[in-house]
Amino acid sequence: MSTAQDSATKFQGPAWDNSSEYAGFDAPEFVADVEAVKAAATEIRSRLAALSFGEENPALVSALQEISAIRHRALVLAYNLNAYCNLETSIDAKIERARKESVRMQDLLTDLSAAILPLNLFLKKCSEDFLEKYLASDVTASEAFFHDEGRKAVAYSLSEEDEITLTQFRSHGPTAWGRLYNQLAGTLQAETSMGKMGLAQAGGYLRSVNENERREAWEGIQKAWKTYEEPVAGILNSLSGWRHEEYKKRSAKAPMDYLTQPLLDSRIERRTLDAMMQAIRQRQDLTQKSLALMARALGKEKVDAWDLLAPAPASIGAGKLYTFEEAIALIRQTFASLNPAMAEFLDVMVKNNWIEGRVLPNKRTGAFCSGFQKSRTPRVFQTYMGSLQDVSTLAHELGHAFHSWVMRDIPFFETRYPMTLAETASIFSETALADELARTGGASLLGEVAWADVSDAVAFLANIPARFEFEKNFYERRTKGPLSPRELSQLTDEAWREWYGDMLSGYESQFWMTKLHFSIPSVSFYNFPYSFGYLFSLAVYGYREEWGADFYPKYTALLRDTGRMTAEDLVEKHLGQNLRTVEFWLKPLAVVEKKVLRFEQLLGEANVRLSAPDARV
Repeated sequence: MSTAQDSATKFQGPAWDNSSEYAGFDAPEFVADVEAVKAAATEIRSRLAALSFGEENPALVSALQEISAIRHRALVLAYNLNAYCNLETSIDAKIERARKESVRMQDLLTDLSAAILPLNLFLKKCSEDFLEKYLASDVTASEAFFHDEGRKAVAYSLSEEDEITLTQFRSHGPTAWGRLYNQLAGTLQAETSMGKMGLAQAGGYLRSVNENERREAWEGIQKAWKTYEEPVAGILNSLSGWRHEEYKKRSAKAPMDYLTQPLLDSRIERRTLDAMMQAIRQRQDLTQKSLALMARALGKEKVDAWDLLAPAPASIGAGKLYTFEEAIALIRQTFASLNPAMAEFLDVMVKNNWIEGRVLPNKRTGAFCSGFQKSRTPRVFQTYMGSLQDVSTLAHELGHAFHSWVMRDIPFFETRYPMTLAETASIFSETALADELARTGGASLLGEVAWADVSDAVAFLANIPARFEFEKNFYERRTKGPLSPRELSQLTDEAWREWYGDMLSGYESQFWMTKLHFSIPSVSFYNFPYSFGYLFSLAVYGYREEWGADFYPKYTALLRDTGRMTAEDLVEKHLGQNLRTVEFWLKPLAVVEKKVLRFEQLLGEANVRLSAPDARV
């Protein structure tokens, strides 16, 4: 093992323990839950087939309520099984058994979804009076918002037969393409002078203080993916082609385009998205200035692609590496400053080994938060290597975990919050950590925190909009036919040019390939919700002082409503604001401006120190 790799593993985090859910794929509990889901799907089909939907009478209400109770129990088990399989495959993509079980559980969930479809379709189209009676039960009352949202999309519904066919085909269509991408990502190796390593570990080196390591890791990742540019182009073309055909089929009563479903999934209106993007575009000066300041801090004319995730340079930051225990202590201190209950939650996460942070050869890239529906317990996944960015990422994922934790007593159907609101608690936690470090960390940490602030500004206000621009242009071009790898790279360059300007030394032409988010089968446009979450979270964080002693109950009340309200209604209820206006989004952008100006000030102070007669190199 090289010195660099040895250093990486020295700071790595712990292994998680999921045995409290299932001891393995052959565990009696796992086998029993699989059989229970199968039996539930069969029973639901049988009961629905025996019903007559022609007359909306009390007997039908009662029968559907009973079927819904079976559905609730089955969905909890199915999501639990899927979570376990996904967590196992994320650790090592080469474990054949885990991959097979993951496919089997996806098929199981698909079959259950197909069995439930007739019920959902009927409740989309039934009279308001019947729906009201159906919801007048302890079992079904929590479904109210779910069905309200479903009825918004009734114009895009197909016949029962077509809906079932689409659902059944999905596991062998888009789901299979997404699975292929994950398998490629889990098995590819990046070759560097630090050694040959998986993409997750190589991705960790993009956060190295050593530029040579960052550059080699970035180039190694690009080279590894380049060998699979044709298959990945095939994945993107197939996913988008499938969606275009589906949207065309669903447009018989009302036009459905490539943004209709993402907006429904995000529970925001198109004018809200337009207002946010307009505000970000108005303040592109913030990202241009941030990139110029980052280049100056790095001693360069322009930022290189491998610098975008870099830690603060030695001239303005300590460059310290944190053990996992130190990271947890910092985050606990931050959470405690918000409310003791948040610190106690973190203690539970650590004590129960619900955090995965090891450096492993075939580990999935990135970081995420997942969880188990049966026990209502979250899990955090990361490749932790000790940088301040890793500490911040850990705080981010623990924010997600806290979000699900405060909702653990809420019925299943009211816990399915959209991605736009999912980022609220995560970015809130990152922001709180940055403030705590700036307050208690001393001068050396101030530079690191300020660097992280401008890096975030570039990520959420340039990189995410560039991804959105690329995907929008890709979907528009895809209507004319599949795109080649060269054409996909050209589209990427065009989007990067629009949002980064000329502040990068070169564009990330292969980003369409290296970024998992474009190949996720269940959702498209996995991008704009991040910018939404970033700015919305800053807006919420701004109420921390205003709410004072009422902060914690008001904050958790907002989080608990995220699964049962649209984003617009949530903000109106809890903040008294209107998301549909550009003015709302310009306020958190003004907060970002203060952070950028603070970094500029610190950079000026650092340059003065470095140019002093007694400065040391």
